[in-house]
Amino acid sequence: MDEESSQDHEEIFVRELTAHHDSLLRFVSTLVPNAADAEDVFQRASVSLWKKHAEYDESRSFFSWACRFLHFEVLNYRKRVARDRLSFSEDLI
Repeated sequence: MDEESSQDHEEIFVRELTAHHDSLLRFVSTLVPNAADAEDVFQRASVSLWKKHAEYDESRSFFSWACRFLHFEVLNYRKRVARDRLSFSEDLI
């Protein structure tokens, strides 16, 4: 991919992510009930999406492609929460 084509691809990616931001965040919010955690999951997924943006096929649905990343990020979040579930605060101890 030449530099101009790469730049066009990046612009398309940013435009699509911006256009679908609210819908994608709502999708995460249905899977992660705490709003702050949902926002954190969304931000982590956005970084992953950016790292993989070259793999996005513009002929396919951006929303579906992004939801796949969000789903996996939610699963990772749930694993982290499950591991941390048994930790106690210093005040409690």
